[in-house]
Amino acid sequence: MELPLHQYRYIDWKTPEEMHFSSLEWKSEINFVKDEQKFLEHLLHTYCTGKLLPLINLHCSETIHQIKLSQKELKKLELKVNAHMQALRTFLEQAERIQSGRSYRQEHKAILNDFALFSSQFKRLKKGIFHTLTTFIKSQKQKNLTAGT
Repeated sequence: MELPLHQYRYIDWKTPEEMHFSSLEWKSEINFVKDEQKFLEHLLHTYCTGKLLPLINLHCSETIHQIKLSQKELKKLELKVNAHMQALRTFLEQAERIQSGRSYRQEHKAILNDFALFSSQFKRLKKGIFHTLTTFIKSQKQKNLTAGT
């Protein structure tokens, strides 16, 4: 599911310092998502190895694969943000700010759209992981209760 591209007209009024601050926020968000991805992958490995039903193992394997794909997408986004921040440094040093400012703002808007799309997809992935693990844990508790009687 693709999100509609937003125009983000307010970016036209942002100062370079404000755009730099946005870029720093993106970097922070990227680092947080990296930690989340590691945690979720570890969680799936913990609950989805060993004596599980083949269907659950298959679903967990697919989910772990989705996390790996998400990590690759995040890496691409991180590279874009890093290049964008470097372009801001160049933009601030150039004498011809007006022309490069337009292209920089367009790039800023594109990254903002990429970030929104990635966030939406990652939230959906997390929701699926938590649903899978919740279902598994409930079934394990149910097995333990019925085995105990």
